[in-house]
Amino acid sequence: MLPIGGVNLKYTSKVFFSLLFFFLLIYLVVSGFTLHAIYQRTVSQEKEVLVNQQKNLLLLLSTKTDGDETTDEMRKNGEFVAAAKIGEFEILDKKGKTVFSTKPTLFEKYDSPKELSNRIVEISDMVTVKNKKILYSTSKIPDTTYRLATYHQAKNYEEIAKDSLVYFRLILLFLLLAIIPVTYFLTSMILKPINQLISVAQHITEGKTKERAIVNTQDEIGKLGNSLNNMADKLNHDLETLRQAKEKQDLFVSSFSHEIRTPLTSIIGYAQMLKWEKLDQSAEESVDYILEESNRLKHLSNDILKLIELERTNVSLEEISTSMISNDLNKFLKGVKQGFTYTIELEPANILLDINLFKLLAMNILANSLEAIAEDGKLVVKGIKKEKRYILQFSDNGRGIPAENLSKVTDEFFTGNPSRTTKHLGLGLALIKKITELHNSSFDIESTLDSGTMITIDFALGGETDEN
Repeated sequence: MLPIGGVNLKYTSKVFFSLLFFFLLIYLVVSGFTLHAIYQRTVSQEKEVLVNQQKNLLLLLSTKTDGDETTDEMRKNGEFVAAAKIGEFEILDKKGKTVFSTKPTLFEKYDSPKELSNRIVEISDMVTVKNKKILYSTSKIPDTTYRLATYHQAKNYEEIAKDSLVYFRLILLFLLLAIIPVTYFLTSMILKPINQLISVAQHITEGKTKERAIVNTQDEIGKLGNSLNNMADKLNHDLETLRQAKEKQDLFVSSFSHEIRTPLTSIIGYAQMLKWEKLDQSAEESVDYILEESNRLKHLSNDILKLIELERTNVSLEEISTSMISNDLNKFLKGVKQGFTYTIELEPANILLDINLFKLLAMNILANSLEAIAEDGKLVVKGIKKEKRYILQFSDNGRGIPAENLSKVTDEFFTGNPSRTTKHLGLGLALIKKITELHNSSFDIESTLDSGTMITIDFALGGETDEN
C-alpha cells in the first residue's frame, strides 16, 4: 500500500496554510530587502552628514594652525573651533591622547584607529551607545601631527528605522487581513473539484452506484474523476452481475427445495407405514435411519425456503407487549419434553416487532439452546429497557461454541459439526441474524466452550405500557 498524507490535518487546512505561508514568505523576503535598502541609504546619508561636519571642523582648525603648535596652543585652537558650535569633537595627539574634547563622555567607547589611511576621513561602523545610534569619524589635521575625531548621532537613521518598523508591522497586519480571505477563496477554488469527487465517492459507498462525477477538464483532477467514474461503472456492472446470479441461485434453490418436499413426504409416509409392520432388528434400524435422514432433509428444505422468503419480506411492525411474548415462550417451552429448567424475566414494555418473524427468531434460538444443553440444563430469557431500546437476552449453560467458530456461526450452512448430523445444517442462526437486520436491531453472541452461550438482541421500544 502507498502511504497517503503525513500530518494529521485536513487537506483543506494543508492547502490553506501552505498558501498563507507562501504569501507571507514572499512579503517577508521583499520587505526584508526593502528595509535593508532603506537602512543602507539612510546610513550613507548619515555618513555624508558626518563627513561634511568633519570637513567644516578641519577647515576651521586649519585657519588657526601653522604646523608647529604645542599641546596648549592646540587646546586653545580647539576652544576656538568649539565656539562655532558646528558639532562635538576631540583633538588627539600622535600617541592617541586627548588634547581637547567638547564632551569627553561622548568618546569614551571610541577607539581611534592607530593608523589612518590616505583617505581624508575614516568613518567607523555604526555603534549603539545608550540606545543611540552613533557614528565616529577620524582624520589628520593638515600640516600637523594631531588628528580630529568627530561624534555624530544618527537621529535621522533612528527615526527612519523606527518608522519603517511601524509601517512594516501595519502593512503586515493589513496584509494578513487581506491575505486570509484571498487564501480562503483560492483554497476553496482549488479544492472545489476535489470536494465534488469526495461527495460522489461517498454516494457510491452508500450504494448509489449510478452517481457519476462531472468532468470538464483533462488535468489531474479530470483524470481522477474519470478513474472514479470508470470504477463506479465497473462496480455497477459487477453488482448487477452478482444480483442476477443471486436471483438465479435463489430461484434454483427455491425450486429445488419445493421439488424435493414432495418425494420426501412420500418417503416419510412409506417409512412410517413400514414401521407399522413387524420387521427384524436390522430392517427396523434401516427404516429408522430413512426416517431420520428424510426428516433432516425436510427441515433443511423448510429452513432454506424461510431464508429465501426473508429476503423478500417487508416487515410489518406493531407494538407487542412483553406479557404476550412471555406467554408464547412459556407455551413453546412447556410443550418440549421436560428435562431442563427455564426462567423468563421480561421487564414490562411494548416492543415494535413483526410478531411472526419474532416467533421464528425466538423459536430458532430456543431450539438451538435445547439442542446444546444437557438433561439438567438451564435456559434464561431476560428483557430490560435501556434508553429507547429493549434488550432481550437468551442464555443457556450448554456446551457452548468454540472461540474460532463464533465469527462464522451466523453464516449460511455453517455448522461446527463436520459430520453434518444435526437437523438444520447451520441455517438457524443465519435466520436469526436476517430477522434482526429486518428489524434494524443489533445481534451479539457470546459463548464459552462447555460453559454456555448468550445471545443479545435489541429492539425499538413502542409506547408506554400499563403493566406494573
